[in-house]
Amino acid sequence: MRPENPNRTTALGKLTEAKQKAAALEQELEAYGACDPVKVADKRRAGTLAHEAAVRWTDNYSILLAHFTRQNGIDPQEIRRFLDVGEDYEDIY
Repeated sequence: MRPENPNRTTALGKLTEAKQKAAALEQELEAYGACDPVKVADKRRAGTLAHEAAVRWTDNYSILLAHFTRQNGIDPQEIRRFLDVGEDYEDIY
């Protein structure tokens, strides 16, 4: 065990206060829940990634549709029926 001295006692007191303040701030941050800046940034990033993935897949679909139409002379509507793509399909940009 370390010997007690005034500097150590003061430092331990400050450490205890700092830990209590940090715990109180953490509780306050949890109270805001969905408004946490880190969570908001994560959700914004996830939305951007999802949008990019949707654009990539619609581009892939358009490229394949054009390729099969050009290569095999197949009607695009026939390919859409085969792939079960509805009439309400539109590209995402």
